[in-house]
Amino acid sequence: MRTAVVAIFAVAIVLSAQAQYEPCGKGEPCPDGECCMITGVRYGTPSCHPLRASGDTCRPHSKPQNFTLSAGPFEAATLYTGVYWAACPCQSGLECAGGTCV
Repeated sequence: MRTAVVAIFAVAIVLSAQAQYEPCGKGEPCPDGECCMITGVRYGTPSCHPLRASGDTCRPHSKPQNFTLSAGPFEAATLYTGVYWAACPCQSGLECAGGTCV
């Protein structure tokens, strides 16, 4: 019983964290200062996140990609375009050097 409660709580946290970001990758542009990004969360979908600021970690040479993703084990796959993996690029005027926006 306790394991089930913990699992439900964990799912609720993940869903509430995802809910605060706008979906993207299917033609919806992100607001200025944000990029379309996806993380390694299982059955996650791309959402808009802030560009990385000075001192933030970054992924050197990161480029937007296309992903074919499913929102669940029984959901049809959907193509998402222009999506960054794991981290948005650095803000304008900054560059990713050694894994840090400078």
